[in-house]
Amino acid sequence: MVLDGGCRINRVPCAKPAHGIGAGDVLTFVQMHQIRVIRVLHLSHRRGPAAEAATLYDDLHPPTALESPGATD
Repeated sequence: MVLDGGCRINRVPCAKPAHGIGAGDVLTFVQMHQIRVIRVLHLSHRRGPAAEAATLYDDLHPPTALESPGATD
């Protein structure tokens, strides 16, 4: 994804997977056919469970029922 130009950090295309990020950075990327925009709130010193990871960022554009995969009219 990063090598294909599919990730942006603070609106700037990211060209390398090892690019550093920090609190306050805004990441834009495609996930499951949806554009995700998140703001990094904190960094963790370890890899933890998903529930803990979810506290480290703010989803700036959460998917609505109409945007969710599999949604019906």
